[in-house]
Amino acid sequence: MNKLTYIGMLLVWCLSSTEAAFSANPGQVDVIQLTKVEDIRDASSMNAAIDGVSAKVKACVEGKLAPPSECFCLYPKELLNIRKIYEDTIKSHPSWKGKAVSYVQDGRTIVVSLSGVGRQLEKKCP
Repeated sequence: MNKLTYIGMLLVWCLSSTEAAFSANPGQVDVIQLTKVEDIRDASSMNAAIDGVSAKVKACVEGKLAPPSECFCLYPKELLNIRKIYEDTIKSHPSWKGKAVSYVQDGRTIVVSLSGVGRQLEKKCP
């Protein structure tokens, strides 16, 4: 697998690229800047769940345990956890659906694409 395929797979789960989220391309996902502690806590929970699966997907891709496009399917428990956090987050913050949220934590800007997570969760595993 080439480096571009590997990077593409990681981006599917990492979803924290500020460059992608802030692109000026037409039709790009809207970004909501979070400042309330409770909002940041909710977004941070989503980001932590994504990071956990990202590490496993990375290991799967590197170890060639499955085709890169199917690596996320090897972790149904983690996917269920992400689905629950995603659904709870959207229930608490319906305006976030189809958008990305951005917040500053420890001097870093973190962007979580709820749009991307939603699309990934719609994919069926073989």
